[in-house]
Amino acid sequence: MKSAFSTPSNRILGFILALTILVFIQTVSFDFAGFDDMLLITRNPTAQGLSLQNITAAFTTYDPELYVPITLLSYQVEHSIAGLSPWIYHLTNLVIHLLCTVLVFIVFRKLARFCVSKNDAYYVAGFVALMFALHPLNVQTVAWAAARKDSLSTLFALLSIALFLQYKESNHKKLWYWSIGFFALGLAAKVSIVLLPFILLLASKMHLEKSDRRSLVPFIPYFALSGIFGLIALGGKQQQLSTLTLTDTILLGAKSTYFYVQNLFTPGHLALFYHHTGEITLLKPTFYFPMIIILLMIILAAVSYKRQRHITFGILFFFLLLLPTFFNFWKNGFIDIASDRYAYLALSGLTFSIGIILIPHLKYRRTAGVILGVVLAGSSFIQTRIWSDGETLLRATLRNYPDSTHALMNLGVTMHEKGNSESALALYDQAIALDPNLAPAYLNKARVVAKTGDIKEAIILTKKSISVISSDRITTPDELQAFFFLGVMYEQVGELEKAFLAFSDATAYAPESSVAFFNLGVMFQKYSHPKEARDAFNKAYALEPKGLENRYRLAAVEAELGNLPFAILHLEYILKKDPHYEQAAKHLKALRSSR
Repeated sequence: MKSAFSTPSNRILGFILALTILVFIQTVSFDFAGFDDMLLITRNPTAQGLSLQNITAAFTTYDPELYVPITLLSYQVEHSIAGLSPWIYHLTNLVIHLLCTVLVFIVFRKLARFCVSKNDAYYVAGFVALMFALHPLNVQTVAWAAARKDSLSTLFALLSIALFLQYKESNHKKLWYWSIGFFALGLAAKVSIVLLPFILLLASKMHLEKSDRRSLVPFIPYFALSGIFGLIALGGKQQQLSTLTLTDTILLGAKSTYFYVQNLFTPGHLALFYHHTGEITLLKPTFYFPMIIILLMIILAAVSYKRQRHITFGILFFFLLLLPTFFNFWKNGFIDIASDRYAYLALSGLTFSIGIILIPHLKYRRTAGVILGVVLAGSSFIQTRIWSDGETLLRATLRNYPDSTHALMNLGVTMHEKGNSESALALYDQAIALDPNLAPAYLNKARVVAKTGDIKEAIILTKKSISVISSDRITTPDELQAFFFLGVMYEQVGELEKAFLAFSDATAYAPESSVAFFNLGVMFQKYSHPKEARDAFNKAYALEPKGLENRYRLAAVEAELGNLPFAILHLEYILKKDPHYEQAAKHLKALRSSR
């Protein structure tokens, strides 16, 4: 009877998987890191429990800017099993990463067999899988619970590619159907794999196939799905699209791409945030040098197409998976040029080309593979430890990037939540010293000061926060909080006229925000101005018709004004969408009994 490790394929893959488990098993004991963990999991009602209401919400909402229903569904299942215990979310991420590693090996072994011998193909695939499984750049995707959308979409993308390649070899239509299905699931996990159809076209070219109209027919469903999910994704990216120009996006894209290429070979100074500050112009070396490198890579891909298609495939694989991430540069007032998880699968294209070139000429490939595996495992083990909790992660980021205002502010929030107000204020002051126009830093500082009882100083800081908000772009939800906080502060000291003005100013700054009109309506309702409250709630309703809380408030003021049919209509709608909305049910019963 043959051993499970009797073939080169199983020995190589077994070695990689064993090292991967040794490196990442520590994450099962980690806490949530915060940031997107709060947005997607710990403070997201849609992710908490497997119910018809939550499933429906997952498929009909953004997160708030990404359409990720399958990812949210995975969180719902985990919450149903273990609530908000972090271990299950981290364990799932590890399992997904191991499955992705196996599929990377399978896919790139198939692709390598078009270029090198069968034996060499094992080692090429092993090299690609080893780099994928253990490169420090990929630590973030495994160790961060909120990065599930990246690993899950990658899992389905790899399944789609593997089944498509098998379909090309066997011509079994069922494999093609399954490949299309997994691609749809991948898009629903995260739309970043939207350009996968082009990768499948390139994979067909690896077969040296001739192109004609009939050969393109199998790709039509893939492109159709990409078009549908691409349009859905654009609905959540309006602010990003309206903030940066096309030139800005191209230059930042070059800088971002160069960042990943550089860190493929020298993965040092990895962090949670990589901010760009200053002017975006081709005249600066931080932009023109990356542009030169990218152009050289494109030229290499073009000249290699006829005789060395594997090089062309690898480079284009890298670019095609990275390109959709260029819509993510602008985030809540900051410009992030990169995020480690965006290169999760993309870098495999480059490592594939490198492996095809080097492996056939490498004599001591097993020894080299073991050494590389141990070095990568050691580096990734250390990198993984910084993800144990939010504070550790932020302090590690500041060690590498002490001028990161985003990290300083987030660490300030963490210190404030832990009751260490002095440290929080010092961190906010550091951030303000680095960027005097950093509106959220003034607001965060005002919140700490307000808790000490110095409302006057809190008002001054909040007004400063509002004064430095940029007027040449859409106001962010975080920036809007300054207006609301200012209104609350004025309300606390009894200056109601100024309080109302602050809430009203929020609607002027952000006329597209339903939240701004909703909060203004709440103020009017609170101080017995039902007509003004109705006007505000109606505007919020026009901007966000599905908002149940706004509907409930609108029903209340309609009832107060004597418009019972309209009030009943709104309450019936609420209960149709959420039968467990107890307040709406009680209110509806009372209104019906009074008629």
